[in-house]
Amino acid sequence: MGSSAGQDHVWLIEDGVLARRAVTLGRRDEREGRIEVLQGVDPASQVLAARFDNLREGARALIVASKSSAVAASSSTAALK
Repeated sequence: MGSSAGQDHVWLIEDGVLARRAVTLGRRDEREGRIEVLQGVDPASQVLAARFDNLREGARALIVASKSSAVAASSSTAALK
């Protein structure tokens, strides 16, 4: 999640490449580290959940599953090629 020029955005992985999408945010749960996204992404979208620097629109990306089955069931880790 990020913000640029007052517009919140997230990074998605679509067809193996990074795509930046503007979003409208709702409620925040600081304790759980969660933020509600009201508009801008489809529920089935693959959203980067960790912060990364120097991401570029259209850069190739690969999803790598976690070795822990409990973590793998709830999230994936994104790695740039």
